[in-house]
Amino acid sequence: MDENSLYNRLGSKINLKPKSENFKDKRLRDVLDKNLVLSTMVAQQLFVNELKFLLKIESLYQLIFEIKELENYFKEEGDKLELLQLHEEWVQSFYQTLSPIILRSILENTQSMDKPEVLQNCLKESIRIAIEDLIFNVELKHE
Repeated sequence: MDENSLYNRLGSKINLKPKSENFKDKRLRDVLDKNLVLSTMVAQQLFVNELKFLLKIESLYQLIFEIKELENYFKEEGDKLELLQLHEEWVQSFYQTLSPIILRSILENTQSMDKPEVLQNCLKESIRIAIEDLIFNVELKHE
């Protein structure tokens, strides 16, 4: 009898990894270009990967540019994935979180606001905090 037959494997453990682990280091754009059908769980993992990519960006201009690019890309491709509603929730959550963080950061640094680099750092750090909050919320729903 073959060692790999069904009867020989009946008592053995089956390694069931969630499909999202296959996409742990992939970006949304890389996967969507391959025309794969994605579950909501995998799409959320890819979205988190995109957000984590944003956290690595140092330039404020580049960070804002990439956020807008991600928004536009998701709007274009989101309807294909039937995830446009989720995207709208994520975007709304991000901007609702970002606004008070920016205001608080500026108020805390009022004395130094005459220096452009201080304002840039306030904005960049506020965006990072809002992104981290969004990652937390998406991963919380993901569990």
